[in-house]
Amino acid sequence: MSVMDDFRPLTWDEVRAEYGTAEDAEFTVEYDTQSGPAWDVWALTWPQREADARQHLEHIGTYAGAYWYRDRRDDRIYGMPDISLARHENERLAAAWARADARRGAIRRVHYAVGMFAFLSLVLLGLAPDVIPWLWVALPFVVVAYRHAMRRTPEPRYAQLAEVRFDVFVSDEEIRDRRRRLIANVLTIGFAALLLWLFARH
Repeated sequence: MSVMDDFRPLTWDEVRAEYGTAEDAEFTVEYDTQSGPAWDVWALTWPQREADARQHLEHIGTYAGAYWYRDRRDDRIYGMPDISLARHENERLAAAWARADARRGAIRRVHYAVGMFAFLSLVLLGLAPDVIPWLWVALPFVVVAYRHAMRRTPEPRYAQLAEVRFDVFVSDEEIRDRRRRLIANVLTIGFAALLLWLFARH
């Protein structure tokens, strides 16, 4: 096996003499540090936060079933679950949403049953005059509680999947939305308190 050892560096003058005109150029080689599962997991969990996460966060390691990031702005540490855990959680969420849709279909049957009960209770009022009115009073509360339970939407539990707990990164837009809602709630409560105070004076 022969070894090729006749390579030697060429000067620009030799290149120009051999190939004609040549231009000096600079090349910049960049490595994409925001690739891989530590960044793909954002699209599976909170895609609305992905752009801000890529802009502000730096992936610093993986530990205890979580990816860890440092915020370049204030050095705060955030975490995200391992991508395999996130996929399992999404499967659980899909099944939970299917069950929730089935429960919403059952609400119509509950309304029908409540109507039948109200009709039959009118017929049975003479047999149990002390009980039926109390059932009528309790019935709206039971229906409201049942509707609330049936309409409960499944929530993701990404922050609880890893072996350790971590702070969850929130996008700038979500922070602004929270502030707007907080201000609106404070103004509403303040306005209601002011109205109560004005009416109480008279």
